[in-house]
Formats: sequence, structure tokens, C-alpha cells
Amino acid sequence: MTDAEIMLAVPTRGAINFNTVRRLMELQDAHPQMIFHIEAGGLDVSSVRNKIVKVFLATPAQVLIQVDDDVVPRLTVHEMADSPYDITGATYYLIRHELNLPFPCAFRKLPTGAYAPIEQPFGRQGLVECDAVATGCMAIKRLVFEDPVLKAPFLMTYDEDGVFKMSDDIAFCDRAKAAGYTIAADYTHHADHVVSGVSLNRMHSQFRDAYRVAAQKVTPKVVLA
Repeated sequence: MTDAEIMLAVPTRGAINFNTVRRLMELQDAHPQMIFHIEAGGLDVSSVRNKIVKVFLATPAQVLIQVDDDVVPRLTVHEMADSPYDITGATYYLIRHELNLPFPCAFRKLPTGAYAPIEQPFGRQGLVECDAVATGCMAIKRLVFEDPVLKAPFLMTYDEDGVFKMSDDIAFCDRAKAAGYTIAADYTHHADHVVSGVSLNRMHSQFRDAYRVAAQKVTPKVVLA
């Protein structure tokens, strides 16, 4: 895919990590034909993401790569546009609350309908088919957004009592998968999640042995939605 067919967009609510800014500048210098867009928004990140989709559909671009304002993608992030999957998420680390240690954001759907991290998340390579990936660094093909079933693609979901049920990225993947689109986690183009100035890549490197021990004590039944 050519650079002109790719739009790289950042949803932000007012502050972008300086590491993300620096990487975006490097990508712009290396790919002047690529479309870059930063969307400022309010408290609702889903609204910001949907505004980006609207801008994307008004361009000739064929693939939208969204990068969160606290995620640092690789310089090769544009290669995700050539993925054979409809939705491809670069793996980056999140904090798993019951372990308080980083884990990559690739998920499988349980028989209950809940989502949990895929088994054996470390040591993988290339593209790994899964049921959901996070939007921190996600490449989505145009045909997904053009599907009327996925109108207003990013929406938080709640139960009948108004209690939070599923985040907008997992809910988007859930709807897309049900509509027949394919999803994969990309372990080649992993990104870095910089939370409050702390690199989760570095944190994982420091605590990977502790993660192995802790993971043996926790069954993969915890819902991460």
C-alpha cells in the first residue's frame, strides 16, 4: 500500500505524550505523502475516535491507523496497512489490575461472551488471529467503516442498569467480528504504551520474571473489557 493510501490519526483530549509527538514528526519526515490528522476532543474518547472516522471517510485513504496520544508506534507502523486482516492491532502493554503487571492487548472471547487476554501472550511473532485488539495502535481497512452495520463504530456499552460493560475498542471488535471481519494482533510492529511518563515496555522487561510467577497463580477467567 502506498503512503497516500494511509491516514494516521491521533485521538487526543488535550495532551499528547512528547514521545508520541517525536515519533509522529519522524514518521511525517519519512512519509510526506501519508495523511496525518490530530483530532482534539472533550471527555468522551469514543466521540473523538468517531470524528476521526468521519474525517477518514472524506479522504481517499484506504487504511486508517489510529495511535493513542500516550502510545509510541514503531517507525514501521505504516507496514500494518498491508496486513491481510481487516483489523490489525499492534501489541502494546496494558496493566492487568489483578497482577499489576504489563500484558499485551490481544484478547479472546470466552463462551460467556466476556473477553480475556489470549493464552501464552509472550514469545509470539508475526500476526496472531484473535477476537479483539485495543485501539492504542490499530489499523482498520476502509471497507469496515463503510459497512452500515458498523455505523458509529466506537461506542462504550452499558448494561440495562447503566453499569459499564465493554470499552469502545472491544465493543467495536465484537461488532466487526460478528459482521464477518477478521482481526489479528501484530507482534512484529508492537508499540510502547507510555503511562504518566513510564514506559510499559521497560516495565515489562524489568518485571517479566515476576509476571511468569504471578501468571501461574491466576486463571484466565478475569474479564478485561
